[in-house]
Amino acid sequence: MSLQDSKDLLEPAEQKFFTEFLDYLMLDSESTSKEMSPKNAKKKKELLSSEQKKANHVNSEQRRRSNIRNGFQTLSDYIPSLAGANHSKSTVLNKACEYIVFLKTENARLYLQNQLYEKQLQTVFSQESKKIKDLNLLPPSAMDSCYPSLNSMYQNSQNFYKNSTSEENH
Repeated sequence: MSLQDSKDLLEPAEQKFFTEFLDYLMLDSESTSKEMSPKNAKKKKELLSSEQKKANHVNSEQRRRSNIRNGFQTLSDYIPSLAGANHSKSTVLNKACEYIVFLKTENARLYLQNQLYEKQLQTVFSQESKKIKDLNLLPPSAMDSCYPSLNSMYQNSQNFYKNSTSEENH
């Protein structure tokens, strides 16, 4: 017994629902056989005409070229020697490479300079800490007479620290 035959056993309201349900599921043999044929499968895939496909391709290519143009313009804006003017793509790329080399060199120079300054600062700190240790061996009055500015700086920093911590707690 097929599904079509079994609908005869149902009440009229149920038959209508059953028929609509079968149509929804496309279980009748005519529609399923047409849909499954290779000719109809090819027709379903071909949703766009050749003119529409060509127009889509042209639009896609224009967007791609526009993105490349905008990228080169943005890149040339970042390069000081190219800012504000239009240049060829090869000029932009060559100048970008030169600028990257310059930035890498400048970065390395600044890194080495920073290392030198850090070593100098460590030397000064170690010398000053030795002086402070030596001062701690002296009586407090000798420290005041030898380094009055250092002592006042120390007192000012202590007062500032006390004031700042008390303000944070309130």
